[in-house]
Amino acid sequence: MVHGLNICDIAIDSRFSSRLHSSGINGLDLRLGPSAQVLTIGDDGDVIRSTLSASDSRLDSIKPVARRTTHFSAGIAVRFLNSDRVITVGSDQRLFILDVDLKPMYCCYVDVPDPHDMVISSAAGGGCTALLVCGKGLQEFVM
Repeated sequence: MVHGLNICDIAIDSRFSSRLHSSGINGLDLRLGPSAQVLTIGDDGDVIRSTLSASDSRLDSIKPVARRTTHFSAGIAVRFLNSDRVITVGSDQRLFILDVDLKPMYCCYVDVPDPHDMVISSAAGGGCTALLVCGKGLQEFVM
């Protein structure tokens, strides 16, 4: 729900546009709630966290609230890891864990050449979380 609206009921007018990155957006993750948030990562290596506002079943604005250049080359994927962490992977083969203000908490290299995406899977009952990075191969991280 975005301010009481079901996200499926929001019409995006073709006249609405928002230029968040200096070039293409490669990854996006959406968190719905009282304050809907979207994460984007682009060719410019930037991660941007934005808030969405809607009224009368229309998307009104995307307002960037935090921005961080994390990758030396294109950012590939970005996800909300949990309520206070964000995770990214880039074509520079670096994986970052950031806080929600996009300050770096952890960084490592992945052993997957040419990363293309990542998937997060959490065990039921609050157990461990698995992160899979795929590209020319696959690497699993267990947290």
